[in-house]
Formats: sequence, structure tokens, C-alpha cells
Amino acid sequence: METAAATCYACKLFRRSTQLLELTTKKIEEQSLHDVLFELSKTVLRGSGSLTRDTFSGLSADLQDYGLIIDGAALSLIMKPREDGSSANYRELFLEVCRNCSAVLCCRMAPLQKAQIVKLIKLSKEHPITLAIGDGANDVSMILEAHVGVGIIGKEGRQAARNSDYAIPKFKHLKKMLLVHGHFYYIRISELVQYFFYKVGRPCLPPFHDAIVRAEGVSLVTVDPSSP
Repeated sequence: METAAATCYACKLFRRSTQLLELTTKKIEEQSLHDVLFELSKTVLRGSGSLTRDTFSGLSADLQDYGLIIDGAALSLIMKPREDGSSANYRELFLEVCRNCSAVLCCRMAPLQKAQIVKLIKLSKEHPITLAIGDGANDVSMILEAHVGVGIIGKEGRQAARNSDYAIPKFKHLKKMLLVHGHFYYIRISELVQYFFYKVGRPCLPPFHDAIVRAEGVSLVTVDPSSP
């Protein structure tokens, strides 16, 4: 878990001022799952509930920055269905904590759990557009579950790239793919829709224009002379 946190610091997902919150099986053994989630929810709401977020940087200078670390065993307890229906409350509390954190680190996850966490976020009340990126066969289920799947062609094979919507050779190309090619792709699609309407409507206009200009005497409606 320390290695995963160090990687997040290196990737700047966590800042030095980020207050890390842990949701692990060790912590759940000391308290019940509901109590742990409720405490985390109160902590993040107390630190960010009365403050505003900056439009451009995401976090204002006075807003406490939180980061959540959760392992696979703790996530399985949250996602596990129960007869009393408490699992839905656990998932809602977990999502409430995630919404008020700048980054959430999920470590020691099984391939199915990766897909479950993507599905949980995708089906939340905000209905966000999700993107999953991976480089190995254990990321395929997560990539297929997300709205947009990105596979990295690396040393672990091409399984992720073959099952993804987009494939890139290195992780550093993701920024350019989203901010440059993604922006231009949106513009191209909007222009292509206009060409599509032009292509469909263009062949229908000449017959009407030709009939009006040439003023042919052919009656468009046949009237029976014997009718009153």
C-alpha cells in the first residue's frame, strides 16, 4: 500500500498537503464497516462542506485536500450484497466519501473488482462519463465496463489494446489524446453530421426545383372528369 501511495505522489494525484484517509480491512476489524464509512464521510464533509471549489484549479486555497486509499478486501465488503439491504447504504456512503476526495487510490484489486468500481461510478446519480486505462489482461474487464476504454501496448501483451476503444504506446500520450485529438475529434464529428444532412437532402431537391422551373403541364393530381 505504501508503494501505491508513493506512486500517486509521483504522478501528482496526491499532493504533499493531501490528508490521506485509509479504508482497509485492518481498520474495519477494529470498528464496524458502517462506523468506518460514517466517520470518513463526516471527516470529508467537515473539511469541505462549507468551502467553495475554485472553477479552474478544482480546489480553492483554503479547501482541505483529501485522498482515499482502499484495498480490495475492504471493497469486497462494501460491494457484497446482504439480505438486510445494508450494502446499498455502504455503497452510497462510499460514493459520498469519494465525491469529496481529490483522488481515490484502489490497490490490491482483482480484475472483477476493477470492473465493479467503474460500474459503481458509472451508475451513480451524477452519471459521469468514465474512462478506464490499462496495459494487461487483468484490466480487460475494467476497460470493457467503462464508457471509453484505453489500452496501452506494453510488455504485458496486447490484450488490453485489442479490447479497448483506443490504443496508445505509452501512458504519457493520454494527455495529448484527450486534450488535442479528443477536441479535434469532437469538431470533426459535428462537421460530419452537417455533411450527412447535406448528402441526404441534396438528391431530393433537384426534382422539385426542376418541376418548378420547367413548369411542365403534367398534373401532379389526377382528377376523374366523371366525378361531380
